[in-house]
Amino acid sequence: GPGDPVVPAVDQYATQFVASAAGGSPTHPIAVSAMNELDSSGWPCHVRLAGDLQRVSGEWVGDDQVVSLAYTNGTTRLSLFEQTGRLDEAELDGFEAKTIANARVWVRAGYPYIVAWDTDGVVYTLVTDASRAKVAEVVAQLPHRKVVSGPSHRISDGLDRMTTWLTPAA
Repeated sequence: GPGDPVVPAVDQYATQFVASAAGGSPTHPIAVSAMNELDSSGWPCHVRLAGDLQRVSGEWVGDDQVVSLAYTNGTTRLSLFEQTGRLDEAELDGFEAKTIANARVWVRAGYPYIVAWDTDGVVYTLVTDASRAKVAEVVAQLPHRKVVSGPSHRISDGLDRMTTWLTPAA
């Protein structure tokens, strides 16, 4: 992919996420007009994600090289970090490759839950206490590379679906 290899500062993001639960305001805020401008030029700064997660702030971090967006619905919190480059997958200690919302992503389970991926020269990192279903909705709304599914993958998906039809309802 385009751009330099990037290792998101996931430990810093996780620490910032946990600390932000106590409140506080961004140290390098991005004006709403600037977030709208970023959004229209390919840096997703959506006002809402996954239906009810409202954007509450945006700021520049790391020498203004990373856009950090904070979302909440009052109970669930999500931080979205965006930076130019491509994900350096070899350096993602403690992460596991997964498919979420038909996107190939890297996940670090636990608290907070962290999901990272890249596409079109931008690395996205989610740090959240959201449910896995909510995370899937967010990933689906953001740019990502689709997982290429061949015939064997489609057959496997079809068998999985048929198996759920045969499983008695609890």
